[in-house]
Amino acid sequence: MPVNASVVPLVIDVRLLCPYRLDAAFLTMVWTLFGIVALETLHIHLRYVEAFGKLLFGLYNWVARILLLNMLIAMMAKSFHMIVVSILFSRG
Repeated sequence: MPVNASVVPLVIDVRLLCPYRLDAAFLTMVWTLFGIVALETLHIHLRYVEAFGKLLFGLYNWVARILLLNMLIAMMAKSFHMIVVSILFSRG
């Protein structure tokens, strides 16, 4: 029975990337905003480092999503303002 590609979740395995490179860390953080990186792939053998890393990972995701939501609200408010101004000036 063939597997439907739309049903299989896309997960990037960051263990294939070198974890000590800055570009690999940046790519991991970018893909987490879309929910593509599994938290299990970020396993580190030192317990306190792993706990601190997961805390920073969660904090980054929280702050980034709040920032994106604020940007969306600001863009919608600016578009609404531009539409209202153009309607007011067109009525003359």
